Amino acid sequence: MRRIRCQTGSIPLTHPATKTPSMIVAPHAVVPVASAVPDFSDTIVAFDGRSDAELRRAAMLFRTIAHPTLVACGTRAVRVALRLGLPIEWLLRRTIFPHFVGGTSLETCRPTLDRLAHRRAGAILDYAVESAHDEAGFDQVTDELVRATRFAAAHRAIPFAVFKMTAVAREGLLEASGRGPLGTAALRSEYDRVRARVDRITGEADRAGIPIMIDAERVRHQDAIDAIALEAMRRFNRERTLVLTTVQLYRRDGLAKVESLLEQGRTEGFLPGFKLVRGAYLDEERRLARESGVPDPIQPDKAATDRDFDAAVARCMHAIDRCALCLGSHNEASCRQLAQAMIDRGIDRAHPRIWFSQLLGMSDHLTFALAEAGFNAAKYVPYGPVRQVIPYLIRRAEENMSITGGQTGREIDLLERELARRRRSARGPGAG
Repeated sequence: MRRIRCQTGSIPLTHPATKTPSMIVAPHAVVPVASAVPDFSDTIVAFDGRSDAELRRAAMLFRTIAHPTLVACGTRAVRVALRLGLPIEWLLRRTIFPHFVGGTSLETCRPTLDRLAHRRAGAILDYAVESAHDEAGFDQVTDELVRATRFAAAHRAIPFAVFKMTAVAREGLLEASGRGPLGTAALRSEYDRVRARVDRITGEADRAGIPIMIDAERVRHQDAIDAIALEAMRRFNRERTLVLTTVQLYRRDGLAKVESLLEQGRTEGFLPGFKLVRGAYLDEERRLARESGVPDPIQPDKAATDRDFDAAVARCMHAIDRCALCLGSHNEASCRQLAQAMIDRGIDRAHPRIWFSQLLGMSDHLTFALAEAGFNAAKYVPYGPVRQVIPYLIRRAEENMSITGGQTGREIDLLERELARRRRSARGPGAG
C-alpha cells in the first residue's frame, strides 16, 4: 500500500495491473477512498525517478524553447540542413529528440514505456513519421501502425494507439474529398486505397482490443478526416468505443461537431469517442484564411476557445454512458475541472471511458499527479527514425511558440523548484 499527497491530505492507493481487450481500460484499477483533486504543484510526484542531471537538461531545453527568435532560427536551420542532406541527427539525439520522443522504433521505446508504467501512467503510441508522400510510403506507414497495434496489445501500459490521416493519404486527395465527390476514376481509386489502409488499421485495433485515435489536422483536410472517422465509428463502435476522433476546440465549429456526433451516435446506435484538444496550426490557419480571403476558422480569442472546450467536456460527461472522452490538455484548470467533476458526481476515477493525456516531455506535474491519484492518465509517446521525426519536432517547437508560451514558463518554474528542493534536502534539516 502506498500513500500519495493530495491537496487535502493523503490517499491510500493500490494499483493491480489489468488489461481487458473488449473495451478502453486503464493499465490499473483504482478504488479511491478520498475526494481530493491531485496537487498539481507537487514537484516530488512530477519528477520522481528523474536525476538532477535530467532535470537540468530539461530546464535548459525549455529555456531555449521559451525564446521565439532562437526557435525560429533553429527550425529554419534544421529545414535547410534537411534539404542539403547534412548529418544533423547526432545533434538532435543529444538535445530535443530524447526529451520529446520515445525512441527510434517500437523496441527502443520500451524503457520509456516501462518508466511510464512504473509511474502508473499509460502510453499512447504515435508513429510520428510525417514524410510519406507516395503510395509506397503510405503502405509502409500502414504496416508500421499495424505492428504498433500488435505491440500495444502485448504491453500492459499502452491503452491506445494513434495515427494521422495524412500519414496514410495524400494531402491533396483529402482536400479534394472534403470539397465533395471525387471527379475522376483515378481519384476514386486512390481514395479506395486510403479507405483500405484505414480498414486494415482499425481492423487490427479491433482484433487486438486496442482503441485507436485519429488525430485532427489542418482545416483543409479535416472534413475528409471527419468523414472517414465517422465511417469507422459507425462500423466498430457498437458495443464499445474502439475509434476516437479528435476535435480541436480552437476552431469555431468545434463544439458543434461534438454535439452533432453525440446526436448521431444516439440516433444511429453507435458510441462516439472523442479526444478533445484546444488545437494546433493556429498561426498557419489564420494566415491561410487571410491569403485566401475566406472567413477565419479560428476562435476570436483564447477565452472563446476555453469556453467551448469546457462546454465540449461537459457535453461528453453528460453523455458518458454512451461515449468516451480523452482530455488532451496541458491546461491545469481543465484537468482540475474534469477531475473535480468526476469526484463530485461519484464517478470512478478509473472509469474506462475517461482519460487524461499530455505529450511526452511536457506537463509531468499533471500526468503523474493524476495517475498517482488513480485517474486514467497517459502520455503521447511519438517514435520513429530521427530524420523522419524531425518535422514532428519542428511542429512541437513552433506550437510551443504560438500557443503554449505560458506552459513553457510553467515547465521551467516546476523544474527549478524541484532542483532547489533537492539542494535544500541534500543540505539537511534546518538548512536555509
